[in-house]
Parts: sequence; structure tokens; C-alpha cells
Amino acid sequence: MGHAELRYSVECSADTMTVRVPLQGVEQVALNKWGHLPWCGVRMDSTQYILSLPLDDDLACGTTRVRNKYTGDTMYYNKVEVTTISSTTHVLLVKCQVAADNSTVNNIVKRNVLPAEFVEPDFIEITSEVTGMAPIPILGVGVRQDGNLVGGELNVRPGTPLTMEVYLDDTSANIYGILMSYMEVTDTQDKRETIIFNGCSVDPLLFDNFVTTTGDYVSAKFRAFKFPETNYVLFRGTVDVCLDKCQGIACSNGQLGYGRRRRGVDASSIDRNKIFEVTMSTYLKVVKDENLNTTNNEEAKSLGDMEKMAGDLERAAGGLRKVAVDLVRQVEEDVERAMEETHHNPSFQTRQGDEPVFVYYNIGSSLSQSFVSIVAAVLCILLLH
Repeated sequence: MGHAELRYSVECSADTMTVRVPLQGVEQVALNKWGHLPWCGVRMDSTQYILSLPLDDDLACGTTRVRNKYTGDTMYYNKVEVTTISSTTHVLLVKCQVAADNSTVNNIVKRNVLPAEFVEPDFIEITSEVTGMAPIPILGVGVRQDGNLVGGELNVRPGTPLTMEVYLDDTSANIYGILMSYMEVTDTQDKRETIIFNGCSVDPLLFDNFVTTTGDYVSAKFRAFKFPETNYVLFRGTVDVCLDKCQGIACSNGQLGYGRRRRGVDASSIDRNKIFEVTMSTYLKVVKDENLNTTNNEEAKSLGDMEKMAGDLERAAGGLRKVAVDLVRQVEEDVERAMEETHHNPSFQTRQGDEPVFVYYNIGSSLSQSFVSIVAAVLCILLLH
């Protein structure tokens, strides 16, 4: 088996899928998205890279199981990244099919050589029905933070808003619809919690219901959380794949369990519409605040700078406020002094004669200056508030 000029082989048994890649021309082999985990590594001998994936119920290292509800046959698949010495990376979809009786299925078809006298007719009249087999669905799963895909060892802290998305490949998207019927989280050891049951969220405040607008893509908002003993959180889910669209499930909060697009059908037809049951998984690395990555540290530093600037502005405003209060107090003293002078001297004088009567004030200059000062002080106080 090969991929362009890349050589590799896949061996299937009832309980293990083994991928072998020759060393020649290859620099690195790793599981796509899962190669960072210490228990999902690749072995190497003198001639080849060897990757052994168990086909048990735990489905370690991102292996996906697709079970045909009609035939009972099961297909397992995973994605392997192969980097050549020319720094070209190939992503291989490796898969094994296991029949209902636990025998592996060989997909190689052998054809006999046609006889020499064989002549293909120019025209063939088809008088019977031709039945085709729909493709086996391939699911993708990912987690986004602020719209950006989170993958590998990118660290997030507890409480970070995230979005999980599950979607069909392009070939299957026009044929099937999906519904997330069950999901659990585990610490990859002995602790596990159910977060989606029968298509509905157990705790919508922690993990929301899956919703959709197209039927072939579902997503749910949630906040990052972690177990005390480990930074790794493994999500394992069961996805129903239906012909055309899956029927949504009415949840206790009034939402549909996945946000169906079309009107539902009665309960008796749900099982007939469900063709495949897919078990998939993804993981996150969740860390405490002191272990945040550089981006988070830079954000914290910017926030600290903004808080310091706000403090400086508040202190400056306090100084201006004191100046305004002192100015108002000075104006009050000037007015009081002017009133005292008025009490000891006539407020105005008159002079009569052939000329018209003139009235003039002795304290006009002082009061006009005080009025200007009052206006300035009031404006300062208004601006500071």
C-alpha cells in the first residue's frame, strides 16, 4: 500500500491495528494531533517505524470506531503524519474493517485476465436496478478558542471559554446528518464524568447542548476544566449518523439536543434513520494560571499596565480637584473682603451739575475679577466630574 511515492502497510487483527512505515526517506512518524501524548508514541526498529493501535472499547490515541447498524460490521480509522527527509508531511488515513463475526475484511479485489476473444459491446441496455453503497462517514473533531483551532499541546486555563465542533467529511456531508448522543470526560485513568446523555447536556452551565444549522456540523460551547491529578482531559463521544438529517432531541431546558434544521419525525422512525454509530475522542491540556503560555502572560502584563495608567489618571484628577477647591475658597475670601470694603466706603458717588448724573462703583474691578475666577473654578469641577 502507498501514498503517492510513500510506502507503508496496515495490518489488521480483531484487537489491534498495526501501521508500518519503512525508515528509508522518512524523518518522522507520529499520530495526527495525538503524537504529543507520551502513551501514543511510535516504536522504531532497524528497518521501520511501528505504530500499534488497540481496537478495544477505550480506543486510545484518537482511533475512531464506525459501526454499521444494519450489517454489524465495524471500521476503525486513525490519521498518521509522515514527514519525509525533504520536509514534506503526508497525512495518511489508516483503517481496518472487522466483520460482525470478528474476522478482518480484505479490501483487495483480484481480477482474472480477460480472454483474448473478449469484445466489449459499444452499447449496453440496462434493464435492472443498480444498487450502490453509500460511503462510510469520516468524522472530524476539534476545539476552538476565540475562533481559532486549538490543537496539540496548546495550554488553556480552567474557565477558558471554548467551542467543540464535530463534522462530517466533504464526501459524506451531502448524504448524512449527525447527532451527538453521548459524551464523557475522563482523566485517561479511573475518573470519568458524563456530560452529554441521550443528546442533552447534563450541566448546561459547564457544557452546553450541541447545536447545528446544517445538520452535518454540530458545535457546543463550554468552559475548560481539569481533574486534580492530571492536566489532560479526554473527551470521548458517541455520534449517531443518520441518512439526510438526524432528528433533534428535546432537552429539559427547551432546546433541541443538537439543534435540528428540519421538522422531526415520530419516534418509530428514529432507529430506521440511524445508519452508523461512531465513537470518537479528542483531548485538551488544561493548566493552572502559573503555567500559562507566553500569550497569556503578555495579556496579563498589558492589563497591569492599563491598571497603572488608570491609577495615575486618578491621582492627577485628585490634584486638579484640590486646585479647583482652593480657587473657589480664594474667590469666596475675595468677595467677603470686597463686601467689607463696601461697608466702610460708599458703594457709589453722585455728582450733579450741568452735566448728566454719573454713577460709578468703587469695587467694580475687584468683583469682575472674582466673577471670572468663580467661572473658571466651576468649569474645572464640572470637567473633573
